[in-house]
Amino acid sequence: MNANRWILGVTALALFASAPAHGQERSRPGPEVEDREVIRQRIRERFAARVQEELDLTDEEARELRETVERFDERRRELMRAEAAARIRRRSAVALERVDPEGEAISDEGARSSLDAMVDLREREVALLGEEIDALLEVVPPSKVLRFFHMRQRLVERVRRTRHPGGGRGGPPRGERPPPR
Repeated sequence: MNANRWILGVTALALFASAPAHGQERSRPGPEVEDREVIRQRIRERFAARVQEELDLTDEEARELRETVERFDERRRELMRAEAAARIRRRSAVALERVDPEGEAISDEGARSSLDAMVDLREREVALLGEEIDALLEVVPPSKVLRFFHMRQRLVERVRRTRHPGGGRGGPPRGERPPPR
């Protein structure tokens, strides 16, 4: 028993000693963070150029389209953060039930609140999409707005595949799952 405690203690010490102190690595952005931002900027620039070319936009239309999209980007990111936080809360509640089935289960009130939050997020997402479409229609015709959304979705999927080759969580990418048997 003492040997097991000793091994556990040495392992814990080795892990803590090799880990950087809390906040140590975040004192200033390192090259990785800067590199990522440079890469993101290049992707945005190339995407904008490709949109302008494929949709045959004038310089003025391309500028207005880019400005319109940028106005909606922060709101979209806020929704994505809110959705991620809600997903974490739901998973935590479900995981607690699995770990300790005799413990405090999520109440019906808590579950209902979680479900209402899911609906609220989807409604906000749909409203944002509608607002963005209306704004884009003031710049270009519907056929070009539709093509723009298709191009943007393809870009998002490519980025997702690059970040998570093979589908991320061990399975194939969304939409590429084999049909049920």
